[in-house]
Amino acid sequence: MGWRHFRKFGLAGALMVVFGCGGGGGSSPTPTPPPAPTITSFLSSPGTITTGGTATLTGVFSNGAGVISPGNLPATSGVAVNVSPAATTAYTLTVTNSAGVTVNQVTTITAVPQSTITSFVSDFVTVLGPGNIHLTATFTDGAGIITPGNIQVTSGTPVAITGIAASTTYTLTVTNSVGSVTTKSLDVKVGVTSVFAGINGIPGNNNGQGTAASFNSPNGMAIDTAGNVYVADYGNGSLRKITSTGLVSTLATGMPFINSVAVNGSGNIFVTLASTSASVVEFSATGSILRTAIGSPNGGVYLPWGVAVDSNGNIYIANYENNAITKITPSGVQSYINDGMDSSPAVAVLMYPTCIAVDGSGNLYCGIATTLGSGYIYKVTPAGNGSFLANGVFAGNPTSIAVDGAGNLYVVAQPSPTSGGYPFALISPSGVVTPWTVSQPTAVAVDSQTGNVFVSSNHTVLKIHF
Repeated sequence: MGWRHFRKFGLAGALMVVFGCGGGGGSSPTPTPPPAPTITSFLSSPGTITTGGTATLTGVFSNGAGVISPGNLPATSGVAVNVSPAATTAYTLTVTNSAGVTVNQVTTITAVPQSTITSFVSDFVTVLGPGNIHLTATFTDGAGIITPGNIQVTSGTPVAITGIAASTTYTLTVTNSVGSVTTKSLDVKVGVTSVFAGINGIPGNNNGQGTAASFNSPNGMAIDTAGNVYVADYGNGSLRKITSTGLVSTLATGMPFINSVAVNGSGNIFVTLASTSASVVEFSATGSILRTAIGSPNGGVYLPWGVAVDSNGNIYIANYENNAITKITPSGVQSYINDGMDSSPAVAVLMYPTCIAVDGSGNLYCGIATTLGSGYIYKVTPAGNGSFLANGVFAGNPTSIAVDGAGNLYVVAQPSPTSGGYPFALISPSGVVTPWTVSQPTAVAVDSQTGNVFVSSNHTVLKIHF
């Protein structure tokens, strides 16, 4: 093509030629990166829990996937996740976008210990009203309150409760720093005393209802399964009966030195006549004599003071002068449990036994007199093993003893000017001695059906009910 033809195309043609040529070295555009992850908030609710409790973690975030650690817990923005840390724990929320960019935020849940109660006890759990006790609580990791009364308590420090007039359940509540509570309750029984029969301070020999009747130095007592109380009316030399409703009658008379009473499962009554020439007499429930001189001096019955009968009908007699307990089976076989001198079985300390009781398991409890003016209680198991109970805590030598179904012993002691101990006390199975204040007590018996305690005192029979 000549020059002349080229000029005809002009500029447009030149451009066509230029753009029509191949080749050239251009590059691809740079992609836009994903948005950076963000965390608006990461909170725990609550921030402090009791160890083992549950809290929630909530993260508000965007532009990524969330994971909470420890635990690798998947997280969704604005949705709570439950956790139960065993200890104070720092949790981390990590949000990662599609490009692998991460952002973190940390929140801590504090775990505090649950309050723990080791013990909550009273020095006395059965008292005569109005009574006084001391409550002691041992606990950790919290503040203690005793109700009723809203009494603030320090662990290990006794709190005095005075003037208790009725049986009460006390509750210890220990609250930790986040409001979690631990509780423990304790029952204190309070006995209410009333005159069941007789006239306080006035001796007599009248039958009748309640306080219309009279006694003269009532001594030993026993109660049958129907709630009838049998009384050795020492000053009148008679065996008296008080029904469960308080009606007093005389079953037998003419028994000087009548001292102790027991009743068996058939309702027969056994009394001791504390003289050198007499032993034990058995009466029917209506007062007819069934047997006289149960047990002989040759068999160890000499100056008998106390008598008891077990569930099998065996009779146990405390022989004051012979330093022994005599056992008489229903068939009349008579034997010593101990003669007060030998060492096998281990009951050689039965010197001057005064009173006796037997529990449902066959354990014997014997009051022992001493020349020191403060006697003790000796327990003998069915296997013949002996042990001391409450040695030296009484105001004199024990004169009457009773045992209830829970194994509590009730002991009356003859006051002695040489001793400052208790004339009347309860001994728990664990050996705790609770003094009870009754004017001039002489004997005690327990109703196995109701748990009521009867005490002869100052020519009356008192009833203590719970």
